[in-house]
Amino acid sequence: MSTWRYGRASIFRHRSMGTARLKLVDTPHLVTLNISAIPGLTYSYFKLPIEMDEVNHYALDDRGPLDYGILPEVTLSAYDESGQAERVPVLKQQAYTGRVLPSSVANTPCIDLGVDGMLEKLNLPVYTSESHLYQACKEFVTENRDLGTAYAHLRPHLHDIIVNGHGSNTMKAKEDDRAMRQNMLVKRKILDGDVPPRRVWDLHANRVVPWWVARKVPWAISHAWVKDMDLRSEMTPINGCKWPVPLPKDADLNLIRIEMLNLGAEYIWLDVLCLRQKGPGDDARGKPNEEECGRREARRQEEWKVDLPTIGWIYHKANRVVYYFSGLGLPLSFKSGDFENERCWFNRGWTLQEIRDDFLIAGETHYGGGTLMEQGKKKKLKFRNCNLIKRLWRSKKNIDSQPISAESNNDDMFLTVDMRKLLEKKLASLRQMQRQESIFHILSQMQRRKSTNPVDKVAGLIYLFYSQYIPIYDANQSAEDAWTELISVTQDWFRADLFFLYPGPGNGKKFWHPSWEQVMTKMLPKSSLNKDLYTIKVFRTKEDGDKYYGLRIGSCTVKGLGVISSPAMPRRGELHLKNYTFNIVAYHTYSIPDGNYTLVGTAKHGSTMEGVIWVVGKTDRLRIPKKFRKVSVLSMADKQQEEGLWRINAHKVTETLLL
Repeated sequence: MSTWRYGRASIFRHRSMGTARLKLVDTPHLVTLNISAIPGLTYSYFKLPIEMDEVNHYALDDRGPLDYGILPEVTLSAYDESGQAERVPVLKQQAYTGRVLPSSVANTPCIDLGVDGMLEKLNLPVYTSESHLYQACKEFVTENRDLGTAYAHLRPHLHDIIVNGHGSNTMKAKEDDRAMRQNMLVKRKILDGDVPPRRVWDLHANRVVPWWVARKVPWAISHAWVKDMDLRSEMTPINGCKWPVPLPKDADLNLIRIEMLNLGAEYIWLDVLCLRQKGPGDDARGKPNEEECGRREARRQEEWKVDLPTIGWIYHKANRVVYYFSGLGLPLSFKSGDFENERCWFNRGWTLQEIRDDFLIAGETHYGGGTLMEQGKKKKLKFRNCNLIKRLWRSKKNIDSQPISAESNNDDMFLTVDMRKLLEKKLASLRQMQRQESIFHILSQMQRRKSTNPVDKVAGLIYLFYSQYIPIYDANQSAEDAWTELISVTQDWFRADLFFLYPGPGNGKKFWHPSWEQVMTKMLPKSSLNKDLYTIKVFRTKEDGDKYYGLRIGSCTVKGLGVISSPAMPRRGELHLKNYTFNIVAYHTYSIPDGNYTLVGTAKHGSTMEGVIWVVGKTDRLRIPKKFRKVSVLSMADKQQEEGLWRINAHKVTETLLL
């Protein structure tokens, strides 16, 4: 076999395999080898920062550049990282062993170490003062950064710096990221919702870094918010003391880090760390003055315009989503009445868009039957990352049949057997809330949820509504105005559902769709027009108006639907058209007074009347161009009536402008 020790090589490795395939550059040989058979190298040296089946290039020599930048293995204990001497109840927060920076080391100022000390701490080769690596380290010393910040910025580029001998173009990456975020904002719209998060938490370095530094899809944390009286604000070097981080009083960021590392995360997005929070923060000179505080608050408001409306995409794109159902960093704990509390994770407006079908549960403690995930592993389920919740999602029947240990232990203080059963049912119900659901199902889910700011509930719908563009976040905007903006950019088939299926006229800024007050307080339809076809649509006009292209009957008379005798019973009436009379029915409680109306129907082409829903309205003839004002909806009484209406050919397929 050709020697590979001094040559360049390409290493092919699948994440689930224990072997690597080594392709020698300048030779035709492809060698399969066992990683453990290579002297001086361990599995972690071959852990590639790319997706499976892709190729990465490394140079192998006597000193093994693969060794450089690989930190020595350390154990992070809860006591060393947080100073907590008592037992930490959350299993995965107790300790972690791996090649990461301890907090005490990460907090070391680079100026105290000097360049040579930095290189030694980070297990990096010593180069001349003209090298890219030396200059990069020198810059961190000059800027008085700490070692964690330096490592977080250096480690994504160590291969280029060490092996290829050139530095990373950080200034270009920074400028490209700035331009991307600036160009996507036009007037009050975000042109592309598929935008990466502005910052991520590098768990190996224990520092928050800009996206352009990491450029790696992170995990994401979703958590419940505790009461304000149970919160504390912490200034932490993890985010460079840029803003105070709101945390539950019993939570610790370093323990959260340990748990996330144990779960397998490398980069993760956490709102309180990665989303600029209210508060001035600190800097190297101490407390900022009033003018600087004003600038920071203005920056927060500007960032939130884009960062809050695009949160849904972060959870959608994240490699995994981790849930703290009982509060950030806190043990998984539910007691009687917690599920009815408005601060419960299941009752918050923001968390509706954070639902994923491959989540992990954080904060778990020991149970008689093991943790929720451990129970799933004992069953040897055939799902990726086998855990109880994935099995529960397959059917509700499994929830009732799953044996749950009734052993009594100290952890009953966090989650009793009965509360565990209730939690499992709640988790199983999440499967019913998918992004492909009808707009009315989504809205009905949001109806019972709460938010600190009313406009937050509207913002929490943006991702779920398939918005073509995204309205910016404006905390001072009314929920009604935010709703109107959202509907103006929502996909056309969702807009059609609002027009044809909601039984009454809007009482807000538009008549053709319901207001925010209506969709949050009234009973909503349970169906969707389009199903899988998405052919019935309400479009936007170039003049920012709304229009529908389809069936229209210009003038007819409706009788018998003006009186509501029994809300539970459908009302029957008559449609008079061209000396013909047809039986009609209304399955709702909105009055349609006797009179002359225009009808707009759901059929896109005039090929059939079967199943057509008709919107009853008036044409505003004083407007130029003429526009249609919705009154209510009705249907033909049966198929015979539909066929009769079709035969008299009183309809036409045309464009209707909507009020």
